[in-house]
Amino acid sequence: MDEMNEYDRLEAARKLLADRYSRPSCTPALDLLQEALAEIARSARPGADDAEAPEEVLLAALTVLNEARAELDASEVSLVRSTRARGVSWDLVAGAQGLRTRQSAETRAKRLQSIVRGSLPGRDRVAVLRREEAHERAREQWVADHADRVRGVADALIDTSGAWTGGGLFIHFNMLATQLAADKVAEVCGTLGILRYELTPPRFNEADEPPVPTGPRAAEAEAARRALEELLDERRDAELAVVRERDRVTATRRQKTAEKN
Repeated sequence: MDEMNEYDRLEAARKLLADRYSRPSCTPALDLLQEALAEIARSARPGADDAEAPEEVLLAALTVLNEARAELDASEVSLVRSTRARGVSWDLVAGAQGLRTRQSAETRAKRLQSIVRGSLPGRDRVAVLRREEAHERAREQWVADHADRVRGVADALIDTSGAWTGGGLFIHFNMLATQLAADKVAEVCGTLGILRYELTPPRFNEADEPPVPTGPRAAEAEAARRALEELLDERRDAELAVVRERDRVTATRRQKTAEKN
């Protein structure tokens, strides 16, 4: 199978899953895979009313699996890099990852970085580096263009933080307040991403429910959560649109080169 056909096959699988779950076309493969797994899990429960996931969904999920794995690897590389940039020791990174020693954490980080930058299927090292750079530029540009909105969403979350329970959330809200006070908008965005995961975790079955705000400001807290979701969804779509376009152009160039040869 040539590279252009591989690209078309992946895009077809992405479109099938995105349409089935009413998600934007540029939704990350990992998110689409989670949606498919959730559907499969629901239909597999004893006595479930849900029909079995059709074969085309299973095949589409298998098709995007490698890309989802690559996205997860890239996310880990980015997260470790950001954590270390804040001065967190390798010993603490190792503990968070369930590794025994700092050397294990460093070795894992180097291995994943090598995979992400040099060994993704169908892409050479230069193409991957350029893809990462395009993604990073898109992220930085989006944050710069929407800085006031980012501040507003962060401020609303901090203001209504008392409506949420959980020690982990308290830590993140405090970190958000510190970053906001220092006007470190890029770091604010990173913490908003963590809070989004805590306030709206992935649902793998119907029993998985997100936390519910309580108290007199519950409605305001829920509105702040919705604003957070909308903000980060918009940022993700903007970033991925840039990356998808670069992937399309790269695939087209390679196809033309192959035809000439």
